[in-house]
Amino acid sequence: MRPKKAFTLIELLVVIAIIAILAAILFPVFAQAKQAAKATADLSNLKQIGTAMQLYTNDNDDMYCYAIPDNWSGAPSWGSPSLGWTLTLQPYSKSLALFRSPLDSNSVVEYPSWEGVAVSYGLNSFTAPNAAAAANFINVAPDSWQGRCEKPAFTNAQDCTLRGISAPFAQIYGQNGGGELNVAALSTTQVTHPGDTIAIATKFNGDALKWGGTNATQFQCGGFFEGVPTTDGSNSNINDCGGNEIPNGLISPSVPAPQGPTGAVGQVKPGGSNFSFTDGHAKFLNIASTDPNPDHQPGLNKWDALRP
Repeated sequence: MRPKKAFTLIELLVVIAIIAILAAILFPVFAQAKQAAKATADLSNLKQIGTAMQLYTNDNDDMYCYAIPDNWSGAPSWGSPSLGWTLTLQPYSKSLALFRSPLDSNSVVEYPSWEGVAVSYGLNSFTAPNAAAAANFINVAPDSWQGRCEKPAFTNAQDCTLRGISAPFAQIYGQNGGGELNVAALSTTQVTHPGDTIAIATKFNGDALKWGGTNATQFQCGGFFEGVPTTDGSNSNINDCGGNEIPNGLISPSVPAPQGPTGAVGQVKPGGSNFSFTDGHAKFLNIASTDPNPDHQPGLNKWDALRP
C-alpha cells in the first residue's frame, strides 16, 4: 500500500508564517487604499456641492445663498432664505448624502428633532472689521469681540465687512445684513479671484462638536468659517451653527485646533484637506497655505473673496 502524504508540522508552521507575513504587508496597504478612496469621495462631494452652488447662483441673480436661515423665523420652504445653506442647495445637489464625508465618523447631533443629521463641510463666511471701524479693535483681543465683530451690546453699527461668500450671523434680516455686518451674501461678480477663493471646505462634525459649543454642525445651519484676522491664536466665536476660524499659517503646527493652522478644517491627510473654489473646481491643499501670512500678506488669503 502507498503511504499517505500529509504536511509535517514544520511545513504547516512555515505556511502559516508566510501567510501571516503577507497579511502584515498587505493589510496596511488595503487600509491606505481605503483611506485614499474615502479622501477621493470627499473631494467628489465638495466638487458636486460646489457645482450645486453654481447652479443656485445662476438661478438667483448671481448671489450666493445665505449661510444660515434669514432671521430664523417663518416656516422653512425649500430653496428659500429661510433655510441654511445645506438645505438651500439640496434641490440642486439632489442628495443630502453629499453633505456627509465618508471620512467623518461622528454623527452626533445635540437636537435631532429639528437640526437633522450632521454636516461634514463648511461654507466660507470670513469676516473682518471695516477699515473705518478698525480703531474700535485696536488693543482689543479677538476673544473680546468674538471674531465676528459683534460688540458686547448688539447694535446695527455694521462695523464689519463680509469677506467670505456668505454671512455667518443669525441676525441677517435679508440681503442688507444685520447686526454689524453689511450684507448677508456676496455676488459672484464681487469675487476678485474666483479661481483662487475658497467657497466650501471639509469640516468634520467632530470639529463642530469639539469646538462648537452645544449645537453641532447640522443641516439647518450647516458649518461655516467665520475667521479671526489676527495671529495671536485667540479663538473665534463659536456660535450655534458651529462657526470656526480660518486657518492661520503663522501659528506653530504644534498648536492644536481651532487655534492652530488647521483652524476647524478637517484633515483629509496629515496637514492637508479638500477645498471647493468659487469657480467650481475642487482640489486638495495644504491647510496652512490657504492663509499663510495673514498679518503681512493678506493678498494670499484664499478665504478673502474681496482681496485686491
